[in-house]
Amino acid sequence: KNANGCESASSLATAVTVNPVPTAVTVSGAGTFCGSKTITASGGTGGTIYYQGTTSGGTSTATASSSQTITASGTYYFRARSAAGCWGIEGSAAVTINQIPTATLTTGNQGICQGDPVTLSITLTGTGTISGFLSDGTSFSGTAGTITKVKTPSIETTYSITSVTNGTCAGTFSGSTVITFKGKYTADAGADQTICPAAKASVIGIVTGDPTTTLWTSLTGGTFAD
Repeated sequence: KNANGCESASSLATAVTVNPVPTAVTVSGAGTFCGSKTITASGGTGGTIYYQGTTSGGTSTATASSSQTITASGTYYFRARSAAGCWGIEGSAAVTINQIPTATLTTGNQGICQGDPVTLSITLTGTGTISGFLSDGTSFSGTAGTITKVKTPSIETTYSITSVTNGTCAGTFSGSTVITFKGKYTADAGADQTICPAAKASVIGIVTGDPTTTLWTSLTGGTFAD
């Protein structure tokens, strides 16, 4: 009705449609882990769940997924979107990823004189103090980079790494070093002989390995003449 007392023949009405939003998303898999962790989103009924990375309140539709494998620490988000474009309440999981250490024995195979030392080089990756054991039970410890261990093997042997850890995560290890002795010599003075007193005996020794010097000795004071 206007100021002149006239009424309109009809009234105007506006129809409003309210689209429902998807239900809230819940994310499982939060915590502290070694290397990686797969987190999983559930809920989001009435829509499609999208991974939002570390963006809270995100509206990205780039990754339609309800699970992701996480390799770096952070808080990660999922959110559902309806066909009408309405976003639901996001869900999140806080994940801490500890790096897995590695140890590699990088020294190549070595030929040494028996009794000589050999230096083993071990390359470490990771954070914090990294420790482990060699195959002969020798321990090693250090930070990322290359450390060395000096060994004097009494027999020909092969060194390898049997374990590595940073105190939180067990690591991976590889590499081996074969140690052989060069210049291995043998000497045989020949068969035993029985002679008369003051007599002479000829002894013929057999030596292998091509040594530079061969020394004859007597256990009972005998003398030698070429």
